[in-house]
Amino acid sequence: MDVISSSRNTWSGTGACPKTIEFCVGDVKALCAFLEEMGLKHQAGLKRFYIASNKNFLIES
Repeated sequence: MDVISSSRNTWSGTGACPKTIEFCVGDVKALCAFLEEMGLKHQAGLKRFYIASNKNFLIES
């Protein structure tokens, strides 16, 4: 299972509304695209914690 599918499944299990899930999955897609541009091809170690931390950093910046 890839990171994006895993993210969708994780958010679906939280009881979040569908629009929230789509926004969060969109954030994961954008983060994965950014990481690929930076040369990171394998994202198996990408955890929800890192995504949330990155999102918080972007909000605070």
